[in-house]
Amino acid sequence: MEQTTAPPPPPPPPYPRPSGGEAKGPLWLVAGMAVVALVAAAVLVAGRDDDGPPAAGTLERVQDAMRDAGTFRMRSTATNRASFGDSEGGGSERADRVVTEAEVDGDDWRARADEGDWVNEVVAVDGDLYTRSDLDEAAVADAPWELFEAVPMREDELDEFLFDDVSDEDEEFVIATLGALYLGDFSEAAGVSSTTGVAPPTGLVDAIGDLSEVEIVSVAGGEVRLRGVRKPPDHLTPAFPVLAPDGVFEIVLGADYLPKALRLTVDGLRASYVNEVSFAGWGAAITVDVPEGEIDETPWIDEEALADAADGLGPIVWPTDVPDGLVVTDIYPLVADESPEGCDQIDLTYGPAPDDEEAFDEWIESDHNLDIYLMPLDCALDYDDTPFAAGEFGPALVREVDGILEVQVDTTVVQFYTSYEDELPAMVASLQPFDLDAEIERIVVEGGSFTTGAH
Repeated sequence: MEQTTAPPPPPPPPYPRPSGGEAKGPLWLVAGMAVVALVAAAVLVAGRDDDGPPAAGTLERVQDAMRDAGTFRMRSTATNRASFGDSEGGGSERADRVVTEAEVDGDDWRARADEGDWVNEVVAVDGDLYTRSDLDEAAVADAPWELFEAVPMREDELDEFLFDDVSDEDEEFVIATLGALYLGDFSEAAGVSSTTGVAPPTGLVDAIGDLSEVEIVSVAGGEVRLRGVRKPPDHLTPAFPVLAPDGVFEIVLGADYLPKALRLTVDGLRASYVNEVSFAGWGAAITVDVPEGEIDETPWIDEEALADAADGLGPIVWPTDVPDGLVVTDIYPLVADESPEGCDQIDLTYGPAPDDEEAFDEWIESDHNLDIYLMPLDCALDYDDTPFAAGEFGPALVREVDGILEVQVDTTVVQFYTSYEDELPAMVASLQPFDLDAEIERIVVEGGSFTTGAH
């Protein structure tokens, strides 16, 4: 039961001397004593009731203080460790460290994450994400920004993202991902981190408010130290429960309930995640704007590469009679060094309309697929010189290479990579030219399966 009048503050604890053994001046001592007395009294009184520890009501006040400040800076050092070998014998250990520096202005933020051999930069403004990455800071500075809409993951998508087809051998990945998610809203952080490699720092307010088993560890040196536990959401159901350990928070509070630092630890059996975060600049004049420089507003479509691939083709065709409910959801360029045939190609990917989530999810879980690849005739013949000929598909010139049906339309080869064997005669007979540029524009406007989060 909350008290309406706070009792007199307890006497301040002894202050440690600064490094070097020299005492600070009187101003520092008086200010420090005032800070610790006020914070200690407030924290010890907050949330005092008959059913919980004295610190139970503190987190709400911490959240309010963070929201009232509105802006802050943070530096995060996340270390992922994994051990290999028999736990009873010899083995090895690997540690990966990522250092992230971020500035936050309400719901907007900017961050740079240095992985040692890769640097990611992210700017979040009004629900849009601007990202770029490269080998080092100099290369990143010259890279164009890519624009994405921040699309949170649904609960079932997050469950699949973390635990679908995983075993205890995947513990390192799961522990590291959980560590990032414990510092924010699970769905939002998952959506952003899977796209950019950086979890949104704005989720810290929710993360701190979601702690349980909260207790005061110490009150000393002008600081209050809290400990709490964050548990994974109930909807996360790994096949191996050990893959979803709790996240243990240790939080250092300064004046006005504002965090000065926190340490998050997630311990698995053979893997661990430790993130040490320091805070500064609460309430500082921080403004986050759309980044300057070149911005690719449709990074999921490489228009230039598609144009290059189209230049090498004859007629650009597709089937007008496809299995019920399927549409082109994405158009990708397949560059020469990534294709089996060794030439630039265009991939038309089919599926249910991405905005029909139920149909799309059902189809993704099925064994069905339909991708159509368009490639130059001379490239197809260089790869395999089997001639095209009319046969079981009527007058259409066809052949089968590596178990895949190919159809010659003038100087273009249409390759059907599909599970819809029974529908192939109808698809082959209905091949017609289409406007590639118009179809690309449609997907740009509608977003395609990538930007709607259907994948």
